[in-house]
Order: sequence, then structure tokens, then C-alpha cells
Amino acid sequence: MGCGLSHISRSSQDFPIRDIYNVTTKEQLAAYLNTEHGNEICTGPSDERGYKDKLLLHASEIGATDTVERLLSADARVNFQDQCDGNRTPLILAASKGFTQTVNVLIKWGADLESRGWNALLCASRGGHFYTVLALLKAGSRVNIATETDRTTALNLAAVSGGTKVVKLLLAHQANINHRSKHGTSLGLAIRGNHAHTVDTLLRAGADTEQAFVGSAETSLMLLKHYTGSYIVISLIKYGADIRRLPSSYITELLDYYRSQEWRPILPGSRDHFVMDYIRISCI
Repeated sequence: MGCGLSHISRSSQDFPIRDIYNVTTKEQLAAYLNTEHGNEICTGPSDERGYKDKLLLHASEIGATDTVERLLSADARVNFQDQCDGNRTPLILAASKGFTQTVNVLIKWGADLESRGWNALLCASRGGHFYTVLALLKAGSRVNIATETDRTTALNLAAVSGGTKVVKLLLAHQANINHRSKHGTSLGLAIRGNHAHTVDTLLRAGADTEQAFVGSAETSLMLLKHYTGSYIVISLIKYGADIRRLPSSYITELLDYYRSQEWRPILPGSRDHFVMDYIRISCI
């Protein structure tokens, strides 16, 4: 028999809770708990906690904040882990979907901010949920905590997802901008995701251009052109990537692209002349 609500039974009588995953709205879930069986779950003895805990997981995942509070008041376990689904907790489920109000309620009831593996801050950052990330940081989530397996941080995940607002928020809370996970630095991940504005944000904040590459910077700049276009390459040059050993034909192509009006207005204007001169000198 597998795990999950569809397999829960009470002695020889099946509870309607077996169909609870078909409940997809907060209103439907609240209505269910007002039925005879639902009310019995919330008011039942301690041996019914398994029902309450699984209901709490589902309520958190759909952002049913009032129901979450009701279940916690009825002794559901705030840090219950779903062993059939990666040991996810109610807080992780709510944070993954960006349900900030639900997250705040779970925190108030003592939710563990830093469960092992994927915690709530990592999940919220990956999803680009700005206000949820802010709530977790205010509650004390450590901004630079990393996964055990590949050393991924919240900033790495926000960068690879192109979540520029979340990237700025994490940096404002002292995220390590040059931390390297198994998959690379935040700058490198944003580059590979072709997230131009995130790349620009990280460069403005002082990301190390050399740390962004695997192998030589020259080779990486050449390769980047083929799957990110020249805008990101130019941004890297503006902030210190060394192009002096690039082929002159490629540098000329970059210069022509830099002169184009298609994208120039969105670049920071303070370095325009510097980059133009730098590319011209490199062409000599």
C-alpha cells in the first residue's frame, strides 16, 4: 500500500478524506472540515493526528490559511514531514507556492525554517516569490544556507530562475554573491539561463566575472554568443571580462552589435564610452 491520503482508512470504515486531493480550493477544504467527518478529524482524539497532519500538508499547499490555523489549533504537527514526497513540510509546501500569509501563520506556530535538504527559503527563492522570501528572511532564515548534496543557495536558485527582484532582496540581506555550488556561481547560472537583467544586477553588485566561467574566459565568451546573444557578453565586458585574446573578427562583431540601437538604451550609460574604447583598442 502506498502513502498518501488516498490510502487512509479508519478501522473498517473509509473516511471521505481519501478523496481530499480532489479538493483544490480553500473554500472546498473549509467546507469539508465543516462536514461531520471533517469536524470529527479536527476534534478527535490523539490517534487521529495522522489525518490532521496530512490535511495540514494539503491546506498549506493550496494556501488555505484559515484551515491551516484551525488544524494547528486542533493539534496538527506544524513540522510534520511527508515521507512519501521528499520529507516536505507544511512550510516548504506553502513557500514553494508563494503563499506568504500561510507561511506567516506556520512561522507563528513554530515551523522549522531550516529543515534538512530543501528548506522553505530555497523553495521560495526558486519560485521567485519575493514577499515569501522577505517573510522568511525576517523570521530568521539564514540567507547563505546551502543544500547538502550540491551546495546550492537561495541566491543560486533565484539567479538560475531569472528572479531579479529576489536576487536584489537576497543581496540586500548579505547573500554571498560569488558562492559556487556544484552547478556554478549565481552569475554563471544566470548567464546560462539567458537572464540578461539578472546578469546585469549581479554584475552591478560586484559578481566576479572570472568565477562565472568553466574553463577559460575567452572560450566561454565565444560560446556564450551562440546561446545568449551579444548583450550578455557585452555586459560581462563592461564589468571586467578580459577579451584581449578573442579573435579580432569576433571583437569587431561585438563592436557592431554594441553600436546597434536595438538594445543599447537598456544598458547602464555610465560605462558606454569606456566599453566602446575598450573594444576599439582590442581590435587593433
